[in-house]
Amino acid sequence: MLEIIEEIQEIIWSVTKSMLSCEPQLLINRHLDQLVMCTIYSVAKISELKHITFNLIIKQYANLFQSKEYVSKIYTQCVINQYSGETQDIINFYNAVYLK
Repeated sequence: MLEIIEEIQEIIWSVTKSMLSCEPQLLINRHLDQLVMCTIYSVAKISELKHITFNLIIKQYANLFQSKEYVSKIYTQCVINQYSGETQDIINFYNAVYLK
């Protein structure tokens, strides 16, 4: 759906597996889909796939589900601070947590 070539898809999968094995705490109180979307964006950015934006990723993700409310929560309520329970949208999560 995102028109990403197989070679880049394999890199996304490898980064996802590495992230989950090296940084499993990222999953605490978070949805795996949030981390996968961040990984797709990150690898696309590094690979200079300029057509892959967070908006496109979110749009295509939303197309997979009937419940727009469910989808909305996935990309608008990402836990930023585990202790306070603070949530923000996926872009803020990406910048504040995922990149670190």
